[in-house]
Amino acid sequence: MLSLGTKANPIYITSPNGQYLCDQTTPPASDPAYQGLWGGIMCDSACPALVLKWTHVEFGGSAVKIPSVQGLAAGDAYTLYFVNPNGYVILEDDWFYGGVDDFFRLQGGKIEAFRNTFMKSSAISGDCLNAKNGVVGDMAYNFFIGTCTNGTKASNKGAGGPQCWINMYNNTYVNGGYRQTSTGRSGAIDYEQGARGSYYNNLVVDCKFGPRIVNNPVADTANMHYGNTFQYGDSLGVVNQFYPTTYITKPEPTDIPSFEAFLPVSYKLGDMYDGSKLLLQNDPQFVNYPLPNYNHIVTTCPSGFDFHLKSTSPCLGKGYTGFAPLAVVPLATSTKVVGVTEITMPGKDIGCYQADGTGNQHTTW
Repeated sequence: MLSLGTKANPIYITSPNGQYLCDQTTPPASDPAYQGLWGGIMCDSACPALVLKWTHVEFGGSAVKIPSVQGLAAGDAYTLYFVNPNGYVILEDDWFYGGVDDFFRLQGGKIEAFRNTFMKSSAISGDCLNAKNGVVGDMAYNFFIGTCTNGTKASNKGAGGPQCWINMYNNTYVNGGYRQTSTGRSGAIDYEQGARGSYYNNLVVDCKFGPRIVNNPVADTANMHYGNTFQYGDSLGVVNQFYPTTYITKPEPTDIPSFEAFLPVSYKLGDMYDGSKLLLQNDPQFVNYPLPNYNHIVTTCPSGFDFHLKSTSPCLGKGYTGFAPLAVVPLATSTKVVGVTEITMPGKDIGCYQADGTGNQHTTW
């Protein structure tokens, strides 16, 4: 499946009945974003590649009635699905809007997801990029706003393929996790059930929960590396979950704010803590997105805002570049379209927008 748009001429895969509602004041049950107005793109075990570049994918996720693709069951409601562990998944510079369950359920595949934007994905359950057993690759420079649950998730659930190994770096997560009603579910990053990987240089703003390392079923913590996470919160509920309670996310000295400023000496992983002194602190200084935003729960679209960083942002120069992408997909050439246009290396600034103009290239939605 090849959808090869360009910046000047993007492709739309959408529904004529779709309507954009760029807030969450409309209940999910009646918001067109979450109705599944078409079935989605389901890639079976013989599919060698799913390549989407400069493509809008909107209003998908109608539930499967009669399963015809390996691993799918009646009732599954994904917008994108891929199951071949030897196949390539390439998402570059795309826009994704709406959905019902996981926007993209990956049951296998070598993935490179660079510089995409995810808006209002999933109704009352589901992640944006949900990688399972057999999935290896990178998720970087993506922008997430108004997500139901996680923006990026890695879980080694399943069997028969390579261990789930995902690097998540230089992503920006805004206002995530508020349609998910289950206790302790993340609004940004999640590793669980034997998955491994690295996450660095991520910017998390007003998400219901910070990055989550799960202890039951436990992630592959022996092969996990992370740090340089910048978090901001406008409510006590948010700042008290920068390190989600009952889980095992380890505070790192490179995180902002510094954990030494608010965690007690007696703190153990997963403990409750008082984060009140963090409230409204460490504004990342977006070019045009005023903080505090006490309506962050219902701000689910980027329209009218600019999430680039001001020249005075405390996120500038705070990134860690001493690691490499997994880079499991070949580069595209003039004669080979099944390849990634660019493996974007870790950035020196935190978040998906870099001061030097690299990273996420979206300025309109």
